[in-house]
Amino acid sequence: MQERAAKFPVKRYQEGEMFLYLGQEYPLHIAHDMFGKLLFEDRFILSARQTAKAAGLFERWYKQEAFMVFTHRCRAYAEQMGVRYKNLNLSSAKGRWGSCTPRGNLRFNWRLVKAPIEIVDYVIVHELAHLKELNHSSRFWAVVEKHYSSYFQAKKWLKDNAHSLA
Repeated sequence: MQERAAKFPVKRYQEGEMFLYLGQEYPLHIAHDMFGKLLFEDRFILSARQTAKAAGLFERWYKQEAFMVFTHRCRAYAEQMGVRYKNLNLSSAKGRWGSCTPRGNLRFNWRLVKAPIEIVDYVIVHELAHLKELNHSSRFWAVVEKHYSSYFQAKKWLKDNAHSLA
C-alpha cells in the first residue's frame, strides 16, 4: 500500500505536475498572464493568481467533465441495453465507483473520469445492468458480459489502480 501511495503523492499544483484525465496524464502549466482560472488544452493551465484555490478548481473541473462524459456514455449504453434510467448524479464516495437504485437513479464517483474510458464504460454498463438485475447473480454478470465482454479485465484494473484515481 505504501509503495502504491508513493507513486501518487499529494498534489502540490506546481508547474509540470501531472494530472490524470480519461486515463492519460497531462502536465500543469502555471500561467502568469491568464485572466481565467483553469483551462484544459492538451495540458492543464492554471492562473498563477489561483494557485491557493487550485484543489477546488481542479475538483470542480473534474466534476463538470465527469458529468458530461458520464451522461453521454450512459445515454449510449442505456439505448444499446434497452434500459431507462431516471437521474444521473455524481458522488464523492470513497469506496464505491457507482450505484443504481431500484427507481433508476444512477450515481457515479466523479474521480472515475480520471480512469481510461474503457473503465468508465465498464462501471456504466455495470450500473445499467442493475436496471435488469438488481443483484450480482450470474444473470446480472451475463447482462454485463453481453454489453461489455472485457468486464473482468476492467474490474481487475479498478482493483489494482483505484489508488491512482484519488
